[in-house]
Amino acid sequence: MGRDKISKQLVLSREFKDLIKASSLIPASSVYIAFPTFLLFAAYWKWKEDEETIPYAKVDLVTGKQELDEEEKAFLEAQQLLGPRPKWKQIWDAL
Repeated sequence: MGRDKISKQLVLSREFKDLIKASSLIPASSVYIAFPTFLLFAAYWKWKEDEETIPYAKVDLVTGKQELDEEEKAFLEAQQLLGPRPKWKQIWDAL
């Protein structure tokens, strides 16, 4: 009776090892397929979009900043008038 149990365990362990060997090839092959596919789609998107890069000298980060600062200041003052917020609302707003 003891030998049958041991032989069944050996058979199961061999089948398990074979299963592990067969399944270990799947993730590696999916990576080898996924990466070139990603590169292909990224290259196509870059070619199709035909976007121009704006030089740093032409980027304007100052226009409209004063209006945004005033709007933010008014919003923060309105939030202070509401009083302290419960912890769960702070967590919810952070999400």
